[in-house]
Amino acid sequence: MTSIPAPHAAAPVSDPAVQWRATQKDLWVARRDGRHLGTVEHGRRYVATDADGEPIGSYRSLDQAMGAVIKQCPSARAAARSARSYGALAVVATVSVAAATVLGAYQLLLL
Repeated sequence: MTSIPAPHAAAPVSDPAVQWRATQKDLWVARRDGRHLGTVEHGRRYVATDADGEPIGSYRSLDQAMGAVIKQCPSARAAARSARSYGALAVVATVSVAAATVLGAYQLLLL
């Protein structure tokens, strides 16, 4: 395993803990804290995959593809999932309060 050339070492790495390695010609692997984050492979375009090998997307530049891998890392997905779960909780709570109000009003009409 060799380090990638210096021009790509300063790729759009918003997380300095992410390490990129060129394992073969036209194949880069991202790791953080000893965990695999994903890969970027160059063919006609730069193809980014996540930690499970699922495609993230196809990009024109290495920098864009590396940025996509970093954005798709487990910690970024967990934060997005957490934000979405609060939204779902708010919807459920609102519907529950509305249903309780309607049922309460219906009970008063029966009296």
